[in-house]
Parts: sequence; C-alpha cells; structure tokens
Amino acid sequence: PDYTTAYDIPGGIAKGSAAFTVAPGHGIQAGDIVIIDKLDDGDVTIQGGTWWKRGPDSGDSGPDSPEGYRSIGQTCEVTSVAGNSVTIAGRLHDAFPASLAPQVFRSNVQRSGFEGVGLENMTITGWGNAFGVYAEFLKNSWVKRVEFDGRPASQGGVGTGARGDDIRVLRSVRFTIEGCYLHHSRIYETDNNAYSISLAKQTSDTLVQDNIVWFKNKNIVLEASGGGNVIAYNYIEDPVIADEGDAARTDWTEMCLDGSHLSHPTLDLFEGNYTAKMGAAETHGNASRQTFFRNYVKGDRLYPMTENPGFSAVMLNRYMRRMNFVGNVLSTRAGGIYAPDFNAAGYMPYEQVDVPKIWSLGLDGFGGNWEGPRDPLVEQELIRVANFDTVRNRVDQQPSVSLPDSLYLASSPGFFQGYSWPWVNPLAATAAERVKVLPAKARFDAGTFF
Repeated sequence: PDYTTAYDIPGGIAKGSAAFTVAPGHGIQAGDIVIIDKLDDGDVTIQGGTWWKRGPDSGDSGPDSPEGYRSIGQTCEVTSVAGNSVTIAGRLHDAFPASLAPQVFRSNVQRSGFEGVGLENMTITGWGNAFGVYAEFLKNSWVKRVEFDGRPASQGGVGTGARGDDIRVLRSVRFTIEGCYLHHSRIYETDNNAYSISLAKQTSDTLVQDNIVWFKNKNIVLEASGGGNVIAYNYIEDPVIADEGDAARTDWTEMCLDGSHLSHPTLDLFEGNYTAKMGAAETHGNASRQTFFRNYVKGDRLYPMTENPGFSAVMLNRYMRRMNFVGNVLSTRAGGIYAPDFNAAGYMPYEQVDVPKIWSLGLDGFGGNWEGPRDPLVEQELIRVANFDTVRNRVDQQPSVSLPDSLYLASSPGFFQGYSWPWVNPLAATAAERVKVLPAKARFDAGTFF
C-alpha cells in the first residue's frame, strides 16, 4: 500500500468516542478505512519490535513518524465527514490524548477499502513456500468453513506442503474467521513458518470464532493488532516448534493462544476457548489490558512430550500490564505447582524451572531467560477472579457478583445447538460441570471438522 500523509488530531480523542476533528487538508471521505494512532506513552506501551507500526522508518507500515514509535493504533471505517469533523463506525477502544500527538492516515491505493469479500467452503493446500490468505484493508469481510492443509505428500497432504501463515489479517476492520479447520505445515521453525491465524497491523473489531487450529507453531497470535478483537470458542491444540530442518520438538511447547507476539495488542477479549497454553509472550514487545474469560486451559498437549520444561497453563512474560483473567478453568500436568516461588531478588529456584505450573508471571521471555529475575508488576497489576485451578482444586478469588454468560454474546450462539452454554463454569461443584463440551473440539474428536 501507498499511504497518505499522517494528519494531526490536535484536540485528541476520548476513549469511547466515535468522532474527532482532524487538521485541514486531510482528504478523508466517507467509506475510507483509516488508521488512528498515538505515540508510545512509556506507561503500558514498550517498544519491542519496530515493524508493523509507525516510527522514524516505517517502511510499508505507513508514513514515517519522526517523533517516535506508535505501538497502539486502531483501524476504523469512516461513516461521515463534515469539514474537519470525522465520524467512524463503532467506537475508539482507547484514549488518544493530545499529549501523545494522535494522527490519522489512510491508504492511497485502496482508496475506500474492499467490503463484503469472502472465502467459503474450500480447501487450500500448500505448494512450496506459499502462504495461505492475506487480507489487507478490508472491511466487513470473512473467511468461513475453509480448510488449510499445510502437510506435504509424505504426511498425507498434497505437493510439497506449506510454510507461512494460514490466515493473516492486516489493517482491516470487522473481519470474521469462523468455522475453519487449519492444520499442519511443512516445517515448524519460528519466523512465520507455521503460523495459523494472525491479526496484525492494527486490525480491529475482528471475530475469530468456532475454529479448529491444530499442530501449528503459532496457533492464534496477535501481532501489533488494534483492539476490540474477539477470539472465542476455538479449539486450539498442539502448539509445536522445531529446530532448523528437524521435526517438531517433544521437549518444548509454544504458546497456543498468544495475546502478544509484537507490541502492542490491547483491549481484546479471549472467551470460551479450549487451549493447551495461553497468555502473552514478550518475544517482540508487550501487551496490556486484555481479558481472558471462561476459557479452559488443559496445560498439556496431544503430541507426545519427552520432557515438560516450564509448561504453564498461563504465561504472562515481563511488561504485560493490567491483564484480566476471570472465570477460567486452569489445569496442568500431574505433579504441577500453582506458581513458582521467587526469592527476594526475584529469581526462580532452578529446580522449579521445568516443573509444570498453573501461573508463570513476569519472567523474561526474550532469549529464553526463564530463570532470570522477573517483573513483579505483572502480578501486582493482574486481576484474577473466579479462576479454578486443578493444583489447589479451588478458585483463586470468589466473585462478588455472578459471572455473565458471555462478554460479547447476548445468548447462546447457533453453533452451540445441542450443547450446554456457557461450557466453562469454574464455580460448579464437579469437574464434569466445570468443563463441558466445546463444539469445535467435538468436531475434531469425531473427525467431522465442519
């Protein structure tokens, strides 16, 4: 994409607003897809990786921002323009104060974005180094009931297999990925070789719902996404990694549901998922203010493991700020611990490094420095309410009010027909009542993936 100049929003924008005033000469029109961003504040945002966000050398991520990096942004659709007053669909999830020099820009090439573009009811299979689906500058578009099979012929697939992403959505708004079956790759090394679903470049208000994501390196990952995204009711299994040229390792498990692979995802909802391991990894920067609600984390995977180094149900690496975990059921391998102990200097005892855990909080996730000093603010700012864990066999804190069934649905969704909803209830008296049946997992178990 070729971008316009970034125009100042001199008065800033309040959180929850749907309108703002932009500097003269902006050229924005109704129907445009625009990106609103702000300078990093040093409070919740930490620079991390420099790509897929604006900075002094933005490359293909937008017009340069010589004042500094802009890790938090939101992709929006413009509904009306009156002079310098611009109104958007939906609301802004975060505040964009004048003190952080908010700006707005758009693409010159895709003038108004593409709308109503969908892929449905097909199988995509790999050949060579082909990626799957790239979606950029789209609004109200979707991928539904699509299989992506990345296996080479030697593993039962077609051709030479695939590498890369199954579905990556960039600078889009109100995109939907639903009812898909995404699985396997030709190789499982890091560096975008076996990612499945990625929301990137300030993609906002996007729904990833009722999918099966199996045997990938990064199963579902947010990479500099734009907030308001909902990741819900997906069966996410077997996150694997491999050394160069080797098969998937049996001694390490990747983050299965990762809220932070590139800064700065914020204000997203993860609800009702069945996953091996979830949280936010500080590989290329941090995240903040995400909510994990009524998920089940089993703390193990189907693919065999010879060892269990640091397998945590929940991992929040250092700098993850003001995260919320409410109403989850958290499990881990037998013999696990609730959370590691730390000495006064913030170091984990070496003998606890490889012990499976319910919580792993504040460790240095960069460079694998798992036994280094931790960031205590991760735990201090973490809100934990009504999470049941199988190590202590109880909830961490009783809620003062009853838990809502959902944080985005008013009633049971159609794909739950014939199943109990909500399917995760941490306050139930028995294990069978706490974790019932997720439809996506039922399809996986039956081998009828759609």
